[in-house]
Amino acid sequence: MKISSSSSSDSDEIQLVDTDDDMDQDDVDVECFYCSNWFSEDISGSKWVQCMKCLRWCDEDCSEIGKEKSFICELCLDG
Repeated sequence: MKISSSSSSDSDEIQLVDTDDDMDQDDVDVECFYCSNWFSEDISGSKWVQCMKCLRWCDEDCSEIGKEKSFICELCLDG
């Protein structure tokens, strides 16, 4: 799983992960907490984003992120 962001020095930037990148054996597989799809099984090439508060992952389609610099999931916003 390869993580990219627009600025590596800003810890508050949205972290996106691309499913087109090859996964190493040492990488940890994650499940989207909205739709329950697995990162390793996502063949659509979608990006994945991590909640800045709870650190859980979801695919970009489920997250409905726009141009925000940080992503907080609905579970953390409601809680």
